[in-house]
Amino acid sequence: MRKRLGDGEVLPAPEGYQQLVLIASSPRGDIYRGCDREGHGVAIRQVPALEDATERAGFEREVRASLRLHHPHIVRSIATGQRHHARYLIMELVDGPSLRARLAEQGALSEREGVMVLAHMAQALGYACRHGVLHLDVRPANILLAPARLGVREPFYAKLSNFAFSHLGEFSDHGAHAALAHDGARILSPEQAAGAKRVDHRSDIYGLAATVLRALTVVAADTGRITRRKRPHDPHILAGRGFAPELVELLSAMLGEDPLLRPATWEDVISRSRSLPATHHREASGDPHG
Repeated sequence: MRKRLGDGEVLPAPEGYQQLVLIASSPRGDIYRGCDREGHGVAIRQVPALEDATERAGFEREVRASLRLHHPHIVRSIATGQRHHARYLIMELVDGPSLRARLAEQGALSEREGVMVLAHMAQALGYACRHGVLHLDVRPANILLAPARLGVREPFYAKLSNFAFSHLGEFSDHGAHAALAHDGARILSPEQAAGAKRVDHRSDIYGLAATVLRALTVVAADTGRITRRKRPHDPHILAGRGFAPELVELLSAMLGEDPLLRPATWEDVISRSRSLPATHHREASGDPHG
């Protein structure tokens, strides 16, 4: 459990930063909108005390994974440390909602928007995989929608966040994915739901496809939770709604029950996402890291 602060008590800001506004609070820590000495905005997540071993391990995983990743579609971590018994992680400030909040407020994404999330996140997860990081918790709450970049025709700029269940290495066998099975708000691949001892990047491929399918079919204020066991993911429901057959085919492949039948690499997913019809109706993102 996380040690709670008393009423009105505020954690001191890390040296060189000022805390301005508390913008979110959860068991994973309080997140503040702050600024550095130059006035640049940052997000500061502070955790007073992690008394639970699982939470401590999750925080350390997030720190180790996020500090090694530098990609335009991944929320950038800047520094970490400890001050007055509080652990903190200083991150890039994303001035936009999570995909989960966007879906709750406005309902399903358009096909163009869904393909954009797919393409952006495939680039982010592919980059992470090449640098030895599995995310293992891809879902709408962990995708932030930054404002469109200047001069680029796009509704938003998606960024991947929250590496608390990540793993450094080609395979995950630390058992963190087993804890996910007890949280109905998360998306699980079949192998994660079955408690497999080892999972790899194909669980993230499944998670991304399930997230995109959710984003294309959800209705505003839908609070239904996503788990593979309770709500099987069937992209063929898109076929009767006018979505491109190529998109249905790609999501179907990514959602294969057997991980060996899913796309073998992120490069394959990225290549196929770029060839989708919806992609041709917008300007290329120009990401150098894709």
